[in-house]
Amino acid sequence: MRYHAQRQWWLALLAAVGVGGAFPAPEVDARTSAADLAKIELGRRLFLDPTISRMGTVSCAACHQPEHGFSDPRVQSMGEPGLTKRHSQTLLDLPATGGFHWDGEFDTVADLAFARLGTFAEALDRSRTLNARRFQRSLEAGREPNDDWYKKRMRDLTPPYYGAVTPANTPEFTPLLLRLRQDGRYDDGFRAAFGANIDDIGTHEIATAIENYVLSLRTSGAPYDRFVRGEPEALSAAARRGLYLFKDKAGCAQCHSLKGSYAPLTDGKFHNTGVSFRSVGASFEGRVEVDGGHGTMSFVKADLGRFKTPTLRDIARHPPYMHDGGFKTLKDVVAYYRDGGTPNANLSPHIRPVKLTDAEINDIVAFLEEGLTSYERPGLGQVPKDRPAEVFTKIVAINGRPMRSLSVRVVPFGDRFRGAPRTVRGQVFETDRAGKFTFSYPPTTHVKLEANGYELGLGRAIPDYVSSLTLVATPTDKISMRYHVADQKQQAPKRIIVKVISRGSVTVEFKRASRISAKEYLYVAPVQKGVSGSHRCQVAVERNRRLQQVGMFVVDLSGGATEPIDERGLRRNVARFIRATVANPTRRGRR
Repeated sequence: MRYHAQRQWWLALLAAVGVGGAFPAPEVDARTSAADLAKIELGRRLFLDPTISRMGTVSCAACHQPEHGFSDPRVQSMGEPGLTKRHSQTLLDLPATGGFHWDGEFDTVADLAFARLGTFAEALDRSRTLNARRFQRSLEAGREPNDDWYKKRMRDLTPPYYGAVTPANTPEFTPLLLRLRQDGRYDDGFRAAFGANIDDIGTHEIATAIENYVLSLRTSGAPYDRFVRGEPEALSAAARRGLYLFKDKAGCAQCHSLKGSYAPLTDGKFHNTGVSFRSVGASFEGRVEVDGGHGTMSFVKADLGRFKTPTLRDIARHPPYMHDGGFKTLKDVVAYYRDGGTPNANLSPHIRPVKLTDAEINDIVAFLEEGLTSYERPGLGQVPKDRPAEVFTKIVAINGRPMRSLSVRVVPFGDRFRGAPRTVRGQVFETDRAGKFTFSYPPTTHVKLEANGYELGLGRAIPDYVSSLTLVATPTDKISMRYHVADQKQQAPKRIIVKVISRGSVTVEFKRASRISAKEYLYVAPVQKGVSGSHRCQVAVERNRRLQQVGMFVVDLSGGATEPIDERGLRRNVARFIRATVANPTRRGRR
């Protein structure tokens, strides 16, 4: 009875999805093909999923939060290798090309996605191409790029974002493509978007889908747009005064353009406003380290300290501000420009002291906050028409038997859909004698399944492509590992021996617990005292009373499930890694 009541509540809410706000929501271009729409929706779900990253732990949305203007409330985001270099820039209203990131490191959004998602070899090759292209553009424009800077960059080149490149004999996390092929969660999404099976998908398709989604993130209109169409009451008196100051006396529109039928509030260019020098007060010739911004990417001295001008649409939704996240409020930003920025050799001629009173600063802030905030939060999608009506779910124990009377929480995850409340409640179900239950998706892109004392599957988010699933419930005081044999003729290992490299003599023995399919088996070990988290481990399997080394892997020893080991791809992946290392010897270098 509880199940049916909760399901009806969700269905009623789904029926309400699509109700617009006070201003028309952005519509997808009528010429957009079904395949391109499918790419956008696949990209939306990949963007929100933490497993869609190199190490499988941090999603794109972790640093570009939809409810925070696709930026981050933190000054610096926490990526997989540690803190990011700069504050996360908003992804709203991006152009298709023109230089991405604060410094213009990437030509397209797909280039950026490659750096986050691709293998070391892919990221390194793409980075090498982009650096050569930027140097050539500066050269052809007669801007005299610094040849020594360029040669040093190419000589020391390592894949972006991942710090020192590890040598070939250390393990990598399970490659993203292998993860996707193992769990099958996105098979239907890739088939709809690219007309291909998951085995034929590469990093290119993943990056393309995410790019399609990111470029669809459009603001949909704000009070300022009504004002310029002849509705003066759309802006308060303070916001109207702030607009005139913005265009004239304060000079903000020199970089934050108001031109066009839908003002972009950016010129898409790079400017030095002195922000890098606020705390250090040093020149680029000095010994103090200063963020060189675009100059480090164009190899042109005149570009040092320049950063990409972001759009000011929805600016009130995503503090803090600037590339270093150094301003907590918009009032702080306007006051900084009133004082003429921070002097340095490359300071933009647009930046100069302006005599603004405190009241005038407040008026400009009123325009930014009231006039440029969209009526609807950008990036909200529609509930897919073809999403499964119900999800048939089975939970089994580590011995393969059904988990009876298990209380399972279906927790909304990802992003909400248009018309849904900002916070969507979850549901609780109880498995039947066969370990089964059925649920309907809430008005969100994903769900997670949780149960007290157990990890269900690998604890991954489930996108709304999935119509049925079977998950193993691993007690949190045990560690489970799925092991795929190469083929049905290959004998399943009796034991898996995991030696923790970072802990000297610590060894964990996994014993076979159950058979999942013709080629897949489940192995279980107890949680080790004093050893938790993910570790680099040497893995061996026992067959015919002999131990056979199969390689080095990252194994999560915290309790619950760890990444599977798949013999089918071991030889192929190792061969690819060796070929990439031979072809790109700089991979062995360090930053």
